[in-house]
Amino acid sequence: MHKLSNLAAILVLAVFAGESAADGFYSNAHDLMVEAIRNGQASGVMGGDIASKFTAQFKSNGALLVDAKKILSYKQPGCARLAVNYTKKDVPTPQGITSAHLNTQINYCLDGRAPQSLE
Repeated sequence: MHKLSNLAAILVLAVFAGESAADGFYSNAHDLMVEAIRNGQASGVMGGDIASKFTAQFKSNGALLVDAKKILSYKQPGCARLAVNYTKKDVPTPQGITSAHLNTQINYCLDGRAPQSLE
C-alpha cells in the first residue's frame, strides 16, 4: 500500500506541475545530468536529498521541477556543459505564494566527474 501511495503522489505532482508524459522523476541529480548529456535535455520532478533540501530551505512542500539542457559538448567523450534549472513550487512569501528558481551551469561527464579538459 505504501508503494501505491508513493506512486499516486508522484503522479499527482506530475499532473499539477504541468509536465508532459515524456518527463521523468529523478531521485538524484546524476541521473538527470546523464540523461541530458545523452539526449540533449532532460526534465521532470526531482525527489531525494535535493528535494528535501529545497523543501527545508523554502519551507514548501510544493514540487521541485528540474530541467537540464546540454549547451556545449567537450572533446572528451561523454562530457558536456549543462544548464540546470530548478523551480520550487508553492513557496510562501510575505507577498503570497510563488516559485523559487535556481539556474546554474555545470561541467559534467557520464561517470559523474568533471571533464579533464574544457576543450
